[in-house]
Amino acid sequence: MHYHLIGSRGSSLSGIAAMLRTEGHQVTETDATTTGHGADKLPIKLDRVIFSEAITPGSAGWPELEAARSRGVMTLRRIEFIAERMVGHTGIAVAGAHGKSTTTALIGWILTEAGEDPTVFIGAELSVFGGSARSGRGRFVVAEACEWNKQFLTLHPNVLVMTTIDREHLDTYPGGESEIIQAFHEAAMNIQPNGFIVANHDNDLVRRALIGVDRSIHWVGRSMEATYRLVSIQTRPAGELEAKLLVNGQSVELISFLVGEHHAFNLVSAFAVANVLQLDRQIVLKSITNFPGLKRRFERYREDKILTIVDDYAHHPTEIAVTITAARQRYPGIRILVVFQPHLSERTTDLF
Repeated sequence: MHYHLIGSRGSSLSGIAAMLRTEGHQVTETDATTTGHGADKLPIKLDRVIFSEAITPGSAGWPELEAARSRGVMTLRRIEFIAERMVGHTGIAVAGAHGKSTTTALIGWILTEAGEDPTVFIGAELSVFGGSARSGRGRFVVAEACEWNKQFLTLHPNVLVMTTIDREHLDTYPGGESEIIQAFHEAAMNIQPNGFIVANHDNDLVRRALIGVDRSIHWVGRSMEATYRLVSIQTRPAGELEAKLLVNGQSVELISFLVGEHHAFNLVSAFAVANVLQLDRQIVLKSITNFPGLKRRFERYREDKILTIVDDYAHHPTEIAVTITAARQRYPGIRILVVFQPHLSERTTDLF
């Protein structure tokens, strides 16, 4: 099959392009920063077009997309392509304002290490997967499900992980918190009747979004009401993150080399999914410890006695705050300089 990708340099579509080539498909691509866009960029013969969420009316890629549609070619948003891949599989979607990329990657990594050969779609690159997507032949399809443009409402997974809800993507939700909460509520109602939800009980907006949802909910967090209760989070002297939790009265210890105690919630959420799916616990714990981490998530380019340089994707005030906290935890007593590059001027203006 011949796929043509419009807006292919984004972190998500670039992974899908690599995945499709791995599967033996013919793939052509266009992007504003490399090839440019235009109707003349469309191959003469093609079967499907997958386009980025950034391709909207008025954007450089829109005429190219319209040309494909005028020829009767099937066109799919990235999230529609993922929804199609979930059909006939056990779909696991990870939603939330913060932590969803890492949690998605963790779940995909654990399933891979457990021999389940999953298909995985992440909004960031995991080097061991060769990018932001992994093609598998197993029963699981794991996907990061973003709330921007209400993409996640396209999915009807068997499992939904809800990491956090925050004031974010106010271009999509001009009504603010109430509108965001309603969208997450709809996402929860979209999961399969026999499915389950793993959700952060410490986040008040998550709890509000799940009011009235008639699905099995497995809570994680510090709360006494959490099924997977975090009893302690600390950074060891050598830098490892240690999260201790109680599961049905049993003590479990999660060890990770991810930097920052905020990752404890990502670890516990991934562990909870694996536990409900009844994966081998020893493999799960070992996988969590061996998880290599994502690109641009506290990625260290240099670390020596003179200077440490870290790159992190944090662009929301909450994320910036926890990243700075993580740096202080990992490098106590050392001077820290932060250089902030806004990701979307609108977001920076809305949340300043």
